[in-house]
Amino acid sequence: MLNYSYSQVIPFATGYDVIPQLFNRPNQTVSANWTWNVNPTVVNEFLVSASRDQVYIDIDRSNGLYNRNLYGINYPYLFTAGKNIPEKIPSIALNGPFGELSGLPYPSSSKGPIYDISDNVTKVAGNHTLKAGFLFRTRWSK
Repeated sequence: MLNYSYSQVIPFATGYDVIPQLFNRPNQTVSANWTWNVNPTVVNEFLVSASRDQVYIDIDRSNGLYNRNLYGINYPYLFTAGKNIPEKIPSIALNGPFGELSGLPYPSSSKGPIYDISDNVTKVAGNHTLKAGFLFRTRWSK
């Protein structure tokens, strides 16, 4: 069993120190592997694994620079339903020295299991090694 968890902060996700991006990925993986010699020149490796892939992406709100009211942006949103952070700056393209203002599309998240099954066969023939295999992967996201 492997607990592969990490957090990441991207301070300049938009090119400016306005909305730092936060990643949190608390993932777990378990796998079983069986390798055996079929005969003196053939080796087979079989692997089954299952993992719980989770991704949580948010913005750092501690500096307050994400707030549209700070910049005098007061026009209403066209679509207000489902706004997790209603006061977040919008994403717009500007003419001039700044070029863009990006409020990023976050927060968002996804999680779901990933299942892998693979089999690899290696054959040694004289001075040559031949290898063939397959990988089957399925994933469900929520």
